[in-house]
Amino acid sequence: MLTVGVEGDDVFGLIIEAVHKHAPHAVQDAMYRLSGHLAGKVRDAIIRQTQDWPPLFPRYAKWKAKHGLDERVLRATGQYVQSIVPRRVGDSYVVSASPNAHVDPRTGKPDPALPMTLLSIYLEYGFDVVGKDGRRHKMPPRPHFRPVYREFQRRVLAGESGVEAEVWDVLQKEIEVAVQGGPR
Repeated sequence: MLTVGVEGDDVFGLIIEAVHKHAPHAVQDAMYRLSGHLAGKVRDAIIRQTQDWPPLFPRYAKWKAKHGLDERVLRATGQYVQSIVPRRVGDSYVVSASPNAHVDPRTGKPDPALPMTLLSIYLEYGFDVVGKDGRRHKMPPRPHFRPVYREFQRRVLAGESGVEAEVWDVLQKEIEVAVQGGPR
């Protein structure tokens, strides 16, 4: 048991022990909230088209228009944007696209060869490959995760992000629960 040097009942020790017991949950909650905040920023960057991305290739833009798809970059059907959420990995959280299969807008069926996570890498970094058919397939990079993360990192380092306030808010709630003896 954790103790604090106080005469008589070790009330502070009991509080600290309860907070210590519940603190991992508070930290996990804060990490989830912050990851959700970052995921929202990535989705917003795509929806608002805030990055300076290369335009779509004319042939693809024409194809999207013909099939009634959203003509903006990274926005054919909206399923990609909706797949960007926080995901728990071990004791931490990451912001990523879903591991679920991308639904091909031409067929309306999932394409198991293209999970959203792989699609996100293609979209973020681009590619230039020669396919099995001998044709060249090319897409310029359209970074949307990296700029959001870099801006968040800059704000954290500059003390602008409110990260400390977010963590403290969650910890305060956990302290209240622990002091009142409520289970987590």
